[in-house]
Amino acid sequence: MQKTITIFVILTLFRSCTDNTHYVYSPDRKQCITIMDINNERYIIMDKHYSIPDSNYVKLQIDPSVSMNDEFVGLWKTSRWDVQIIIDKSIILTNKLDTSKYKFHNNLPVDRITKIPTLGYFHGKEYFHFGFTSFSVQPIGSAIIE
Repeated sequence: MQKTITIFVILTLFRSCTDNTHYVYSPDRKQCITIMDINNERYIIMDKHYSIPDSNYVKLQIDPSVSMNDEFVGLWKTSRWDVQIIIDKSIILTNKLDTSKYKFHNNLPVDRITKIPTLGYFHGKEYFHFGFTSFSVQPIGSAIIE
């Protein structure tokens, strides 16, 4: 009986740890972004990882009671960066990205005329819009979520 309870607890702990890690792949699966939520911190990690690496990640502060930081916009490989990500109003704790390959913004681009934040910059480009609460991506087919 004790052995059964121990196995159950270990499996429950393992499941709760893995539930906080998600992978966002480009449609051709050549690029991957790992997302890990640990306590009140979110790690956005370039490439597929099972733990926090020494480099190529951004650590953000998150507030589980606020859904403001529960989505992000990204661009797959462009002529300038391998991956570009925007999480509007995010609080950056650490940025260890290779800035020659990756770009992270914590504010949406602002329309030059209206001065209102907009996603208009991304239209016509290979972008994806990922929601953490729904685990969905738009436009359909722009990314693969696991």
